[in-house]
Amino acid sequence: MDDIDDTSIKLAALFIAPRGVSVPQVRVDGVSLPAGRLAEFKDATVWRVRFGLPLGGRSEYEWNGTRYPVCCDFSGNPRIAYVSCNGEEIGDLLREGSERNAMWARLRDDHQTQEFALLLHGGDQVYADEVTEGHALSRDWPDDIPEDPSHEELADLREHLREAFFERYATLYASPEFAWLAARVPSLMQWDDHDICDGWGSLPSARTHSGVGQTLFSAARESFLVFQHAAIDGDLPDRFTAGFRAKTRA
Repeated sequence: MDDIDDTSIKLAALFIAPRGVSVPQVRVDGVSLPAGRLAEFKDATVWRVRFGLPLGGRSEYEWNGTRYPVCCDFSGNPRIAYVSCNGEEIGDLLREGSERNAMWARLRDDHQTQEFALLLHGGDQVYADEVTEGHALSRDWPDDIPEDPSHEELADLREHLREAFFERYATLYASPEFAWLAARVPSLMQWDDHDICDGWGSLPSARTHSGVGQTLFSAARESFLVFQHAAIDGDLPDRFTAGFRAKTRA
């Protein structure tokens, strides 16, 4: 969910497709809304469509011939689901799907009984601790800090990390239990340490402020914005600056 005002809910729908393959348009009230490219990866493009639905009651949007109902009633006591810690530090992507996503299946079934108006994600939406594996600069980080890597080496590391973050998000978002719910209930997400790596925020500054540490943070932040907010720097939803504006006016 991008924002909410007195009359409407501002939403963003996120799509992942192979590079060179466009995605069908989103339709709202008979109006077709084309998707725009949000981010490019080695073999895939991430697309986004921003649109609004009227506040109050139940509304819907259509994509690829399927209609997706959305509860847009935030009056009284809206029903909210709170989730966090979606995974495990080691071997998370290797787990059997129905076991790994059992709680998403439970929330899906619960939503079908009584609709949620919002999914509030409290952090650790992914467990990205293993993204540092497979590259010489980061495989032993944070225990071992490479000395003075070059700009070219750090640029190569960043591309490795971007692809590793992409694989993690794309795999988790493709699970049918999560995808079904996320397509029908607006989400608000806030990241935590595992969206970067275990213990980020409490690790020694010599590690987090190192070239490798800052490269990891940069790749994690880009992925956080793209996959948790359907946004990029310079194109953030209004709610990102609402608190700053309120403080400034005060």
